[in-house]
Amino acid sequence: MEPARLLLADMVPATSAIHGQPCLVTARVGDRARRHVPDFLLVMRSGVVRVVNVKPADRLADPVIADAPAWPGDLVRQHGWEYEIWSGADRVVLENVRFLAAYPRPEVVPEATEVELVMSAQDLTVLPGRPLYDPVLSKREATSATKCWRAANGSVCVASK
Repeated sequence: MEPARLLLADMVPATSAIHGQPCLVTARVGDRARRHVPDFLLVMRSGVVRVVNVKPADRLADPVIADAPAWPGDLVRQHGWEYEIWSGADRVVLENVRFLAAYPRPEVVPEATEVELVMSAQDLTVLPGRPLYDPVLSKREATSATKCWRAANGSVCVASK
């Protein structure tokens, strides 16, 4: 699951730096000495720092497992940083982002392309409803879609001839 969260963070233009397993957090929580290594530290272009822990949703149902990533969140927030426990994303979104990650060089696609893409950064589909990872999509379309995704950052993007 960590590679999926890393890939999503890398595709968001607002992310300026990503640090994997950035530090060892130690604290006394109640009467226990606790230790934890977060999965990621994301630095956003706005200056916001976000600490991310990745845990599968089904494991968070166990109170013992849920407690492990909870206490570091209190410490992180006390320092004015954001804290996120990430448990996955929609399968189609992840497959589309994985596909787009293979075409990271938007400079190779001219502004006027042969393809018309209307892409919602929310569901990452190319109209009429085919997923971006559809093998029919050409390299040019995929690179253009990557360009769209990075430019849109959550809104509708149109790249046309």
